[in-house]
Amino acid sequence: MSESLKRARDANIYLLGVMGSGKSTVGRLLACVLGRDFLDLDEEIVMRAGCTISQIFEREGEQGFRARESAVLREVVQRKNSVVALGGGAVLKDENWELVRQTGISIYLKARPEILAQRVEGDTERPVLVGLTPPQRRQKLSEILERRKARYEQAHYTIENEGTPAEAVARICERVGSANESAGLPKIVSVALGERSYFIWVKPGLLQHLGELYKGYRLGARAVIITDTIVAPLYGELVADSLRKNGVETLLVRVPPGEEHKSLQTVEMLYTRLLEAGLDLSLIHI
Repeated sequence: MSESLKRARDANIYLLGVMGSGKSTVGRLLACVLGRDFLDLDEEIVMRAGCTISQIFEREGEQGFRARESAVLREVVQRKNSVVALGGGAVLKDENWELVRQTGISIYLKARPEILAQRVEGDTERPVLVGLTPPQRRQKLSEILERRKARYEQAHYTIENEGTPAEAVARICERVGSANESAGLPKIVSVALGERSYFIWVKPGLLQHLGELYKGYRLGARAVIITDTIVAPLYGELVADSLRKNGVETLLVRVPPGEEHKSLQTVEMLYTRLLEAGLDLSLIHI
């Protein structure tokens, strides 16, 4: 990566990969974490054309679609500080690839064909997959991936994306942040505890986006915040509001501060509050 790119806080981040690689889902969450705008190139093309991608292919063929794609991309690269999900074939054209390489950080989201096929199952807006059986879809995706792999692997970074979107975002922040301290990426600390492993995210202002992160981790529709009476006035409602704005039913429970309150009486109080809120005992971990 060039020195100028390392210093570019406003450089775009481009996500590339075949259909089903998670570019849009990961991109939206990444943009939220970074406090950037998000743009999906295919969605932008559809909005401007006033019809679906399948309809564009029917009326204009792939050549017509690719012409639209290049025209929109030339405008998109003029943006700054954005996360952009590129269409799977957008970077195959040398002119498009140079625009991406010169104006931002490119990240290839990699997944095996069987994972890709699972993700696009039931999707009727993928012209090349219409009418194919599940085995045929896997084979088709494998062929597409093989043809495009050489270009994808020219990206600045390759990130495995076979888990949750939040895990992919954490990997992106770890990889890109270590080489690009000025990119505004959060610091990620991985705590390795086997099945209980987790990430710690460190970035100013990140709490107000906790709701989006929570959704990215797919933790469910209900959350309980347990904090003490000193921290609660500072951050409790901020965190609760962020969760609620993202459709998460949230209970804020305050406990007294200090070691003397780490007692069975406090545990009893917490169990009582959680049960009153309708939480099952099997779901309560203290």
